[in-house]
Amino acid sequence: PPPPPLTLIPSPPLPPPAPQNALLTALLKRSKSIDTVAADLVERHNADPNSAQCELVNVLFRSVGGSQSCEIDASKYKLEEIDDDLWASMITNVVADMQKATSSQVFITAKRASTKVSAKFLDSFKSFWFAIADSALSEGAGASKKSGSGAPTSARLDVELVKDLILRVTELVGVGQPDIRFASSLAAFEMSRAVLTKIVSLSNNLAIAESSTPLPPEIGRELLRTRSTPLGASSVRWRR
Repeated sequence: PPPPPLTLIPSPPLPPPAPQNALLTALLKRSKSIDTVAADLVERHNADPNSAQCELVNVLFRSVGGSQSCEIDASKYKLEEIDDDLWASMITNVVADMQKATSSQVFITAKRASTKVSAKFLDSFKSFWFAIADSALSEGAGASKKSGSGAPTSARLDVELVKDLILRVTELVGVGQPDIRFASSLAAFEMSRAVLTKIVSLSNNLAIAESSTPLPPEIGRELLRTRSTPLGASSVRWRR
């Protein structure tokens, strides 16, 4: 008798591909400008600080070879509530992922960039953290909200935002793994550099405004009297 027909057993459906880190993809592909990516992140931070800060920590983890499984789920964890033991466990998981990562999954190392992709990403990474601080000072919570009178609220909120972000990445500077330490130090350095750049810009604008403002007669006489001394300018500024 003929053999019975073969019965095809349907294979189980393939699991969906692991979701990509949107922020990492944006820095890699640069389909949008770095300034736009940073401004979007600051806007999300204004609405949900914990979720936005988790994004920043996660992109740092992914940059050094961590996988999607080591990302911090903002819906489950509040960064402010993570204790030392849980934080150490998360870092351990990242390091374990890094040891299994292929070269195509590692974009930042403490050594010199070995590929064109990693070299380009390093530039994007530095520009991104600089732009984060710069955008936060301009578009952060204090700049984006209005008081009851319609006037902008104090920029202190924006300064506090930048300080919080710097402190957040600084928590990773002490990690023993050199690539994590390098990436977090670089992020903190670029944000600090943006703050200093903003201070210099504001100081220059203040100096221009002061020089274009007519001085009262008594200040003018004081200026003539102190012009010959090295500390004359600062003396006049202090008296004003």
